[in-house]
Amino acid sequence: MNSKKLVYLGLTTILVISILAMSTAVTSADGRAEKEIHVNKYVDVEVHIDEIHRTVAGYAHYDLGPSFYRNDRDIWHVGSWSDLTADEIAYLDTVTGLSAGIWHYIDMSTQTVATTPFSDYSEEIDRVTTEEIFYEELDPYTVLVTHLFTTTITIKDHIYQLIVKVEDDTGGAVPYVVSSDDSGAERNTFELTQDVYCYAGNLPGSTDVRIYVVANQAVWNDGDELTDVSGGYETETTEGDGSIATTKIWNATLTEGEYDIVVDTKRNGDWNTGEPIDSKVDVGFTAVPEFTTIAIPVAAVLGLVFLFSRRSRHSRRRN
Repeated sequence: MNSKKLVYLGLTTILVISILAMSTAVTSADGRAEKEIHVNKYVDVEVHIDEIHRTVAGYAHYDLGPSFYRNDRDIWHVGSWSDLTADEIAYLDTVTGLSAGIWHYIDMSTQTVATTPFSDYSEEIDRVTTEEIFYEELDPYTVLVTHLFTTTITIKDHIYQLIVKVEDDTGGAVPYVVSSDDSGAERNTFELTQDVYCYAGNLPGSTDVRIYVVANQAVWNDGDELTDVSGGYETETTEGDGSIATTKIWNATLTEGEYDIVVDTKRNGDWNTGEPIDSKVDVGFTAVPEFTTIAIPVAAVLGLVFLFSRRSRHSRRRN
């Protein structure tokens, strides 16, 4: 064999060995098998962030000015000015030009004024997807490759907190409540077998109030506790004009006595200055026994008096 053939044979042998080595490296590098099974998995993760909005609400019957903060306020439904920060009060002092006869709702966090109440809501503010790869050898020739795609969704929850709810007076009109019968006619005396009704006006509009029947008081002081004697106070929602239609407040049978009717506009269980009473200076209404209940004993007494009187006259005649 000549030298050229020997060189050619040597080069061929080296090339075959190299190819075999590359094939082994491809099939066994990093422990990989010849077959891979790929699976995709998707996971959503929500991250919630609370954003608190501090709000106030106000209503003016007559005039809302010179600013929301400086307007005359007589009825406090929720909170007080002391619950606000100095910056919030300063902002409310710049809110002007609001109309009377409508509720205004102010978001002090965003300095937004609306005529309808704010509602909690959520919004998506970010979305990020990441991928992780996991390898699992099923057998010497097969690897399971799992691609985990995780989407992180950031959601902002807007939560509205009512810090202060106030109302001005009714433009000089005095709140009132009056005892009545079921037809709405004023009535101040009820028999024990009759139901008691009342009607009211010049109250805060479209607002829940409590109506109490309490024992008559000669003097009322701010903060007096209200104790209902009718089996529990009534909760009513006033009309937009601040009125309450004829409403039953005590089912018969009544308890004999003298009573007052109080509308608790603050719903705090106390009488506060400005809340209507029937009557603050007199008796609201009186519950009395039926006429027949009184008449029979009286007639019996009168009959006995008459009988003894006749016997006395006959006795004097015989003498």
